Amino acid sequence: MNPYSQTRAGKDGSARSRTMSALPVKEWSFAERDPIQPTWFSHQTFKHLVDILCAVSKPVLITVYSVRYYLLGPPISRWSLSNYLLTRLDRFRMGLSQLGPLSPPQIGPFEVPPGTDRHGVEVTPIRLASVPEQLRRGIGGCPAVQTVEVPGFMFTPPGAVGRGLEEAKEGEKVVMHLHGGGYVGGLPCQDGFPYEFCKSLGVRSLGVNYRKCLTSASAFPAPILDALAGYIHLTSILSFAPGDIILMDLPQPGLIALSSPWTDMTFSFASHVTNAATDWLTITRERTRLVSSALRWIGKDHVTDPYFSPALAGADEWEYLGDTKVYIMTGTREVFYDEDVSVAQNMEAAGIDVLLREDVDGCHVGAGRPLNGEDVFSMFVRDVQGLLKGPAAGSEP
Repeated sequence: MNPYSQTRAGKDGSARSRTMSALPVKEWSFAERDPIQPTWFSHQTFKHLVDILCAVSKPVLITVYSVRYYLLGPPISRWSLSNYLLTRLDRFRMGLSQLGPLSPPQIGPFEVPPGTDRHGVEVTPIRLASVPEQLRRGIGGCPAVQTVEVPGFMFTPPGAVGRGLEEAKEGEKVVMHLHGGGYVGGLPCQDGFPYEFCKSLGVRSLGVNYRKCLTSASAFPAPILDALAGYIHLTSILSFAPGDIILMDLPQPGLIALSSPWTDMTFSFASHVTNAATDWLTITRERTRLVSSALRWIGKDHVTDPYFSPALAGADEWEYLGDTKVYIMTGTREVFYDEDVSVAQNMEAAGIDVLLREDVDGCHVGAGRPLNGEDVFSMFVRDVQGLLKGPAAGSEP
């Protein structure tokens, strides 16, 4: 049985010719609703406590989970014992972590953390200039959230056409990587995925360490402004053409490649219940806190807006993408599965060139985790390479 399924959506690329249009500027009213201020000490203390509890509990948990695996069988037939143990142990750690305070706010780091495995990739730290004030319109105009200098990292794999911070060569592609983390955590160089992805494509990649929505000064629209700073640097400073940008995890021109995106802040899709027992990602306790922290200037009454829940957006909300190609990989056993399928279907209805790749029995971000094996990552890379060569619509490979 083929462990992957694929849904192709969209029209024949030759049958239409559209350019990306500007989103209509919407007027927003800003008022702080939830002035949560996490403290560094309490978070660090709790993190150390979680580390200790996980280390002490690990032998017992492995024994209990192993016995359960052999007595009751795996929850998913394709899962080996190691897959099952990795998922259960990750769920245990996440469940404990969600009992504590949110992580401390920070801008940075501006350097690669010591001891980071760079996977043979050259990494050049960069300070991305703050977004000019004249570009702050609509949701980006919140007066309480300022534009700042943003930490970035340019990844240069062996054999790339351009090196480091050089200007773009003619026709050179570049990845702009916006990491996951629920807008409260994560770093662009914290795991092997961005390194291996740019190595596999043979192109440079800019990782943007956007601000996390942990304080009044870094809630939305801070991540949007910081992502825009990275895009401006690629196009205005390094002279990359918009169509040569491969954007990971946020929409921009060129190619959008999304791995298990969180696309519904209402948590209203069924897979949050049906896949809760199989996915390693567990955010049940985090839901209210994540949304409240991110939308403290916008208000939770706007949670269904396409900016925050694109899975609920109608077809007319996607037409601005024009001829931009879109790729979405999602695991059929992850909590975001149903909402990711909804995004692809709504894009299809809008006539967007979209390819939905379903990782059968896969969990959250299967392409970036060893849980489902190297083949999932290879499939992700091959799909993106294929989209760079032609339209998304077509026959299965």
